[in-house]
Amino acid sequence: MSLKYMTNVKTNWIKARDVRTACFIAREALAVGMGSHILLMNVISKQETFYRATDRTNGEGVACLAGHKTFSIFAFAECCVFPRIFIVAYPDNAVLFVLEGGMLC
Repeated sequence: MSLKYMTNVKTNWIKARDVRTACFIAREALAVGMGSHILLMNVISKQETFYRATDRTNGEGVACLAGHKTFSIFAFAECCVFPRIFIVAYPDNAVLFVLEGGMLC
């Protein structure tokens, strides 16, 4: 089974088990970080969607997660050696900004 095939698998079977990273996005959604995926659940309509952080474009894993309290955006840091921070719009999962290349003092 090729890696390309594995990244195209639908993720509607994923359910949160050990929740360590969760936040609210505005007053409409709950986001739960699960390894390389973020479960997004609209608390009004009960609709579940997923953000997949499985590649260089969308992020390489989810180390930490934060939602904005009034705007429909969330941010997460990658789970890798040189992590980037992704700012993503909800509910369309469009990457708005990628922050990278900072220096530690």
